[in-house]
Amino acid sequence: MSRSLSLITLAFILFGTLSGQTVIVSPTGDGGFENGSTLASNGWLTPTNTAPTNKFFAGTVGVPSAGANCAYVSDNATGTTYNYTLTASSTFLFYRDVTFPAGETDIRLTFKWK
Repeated sequence: MSRSLSLITLAFILFGTLSGQTVIVSPTGDGGFENGSTLASNGWLTPTNTAPTNKFFAGTVGVPSAGANCAYVSDNATGTTYNYTLTASSTFLFYRDVTFPAGETDIRLTFKWK
């Protein structure tokens, strides 16, 4: 019985090792808002960062779920507050291009927001 249990345990360990994940945008490095105090310094592009209010920023003002920084919305020009003006119409986006490794068959995108 213990030999069978050992073989089953070994099979789970090997399967878990062989089916690991490929991280493309690291939550603690490039892309995870930990490289600097701007979206650009973290590899994010902001083609529409011209809204008069309600812009995205990177830094410590918003409350991160992990690490020291996060992306957050601020309704002032310098991003010193974590606030959104509901009466102001704003359009803003940030993005980054990613390349999936050849042969990947199970692609998952996860992120946290509030």
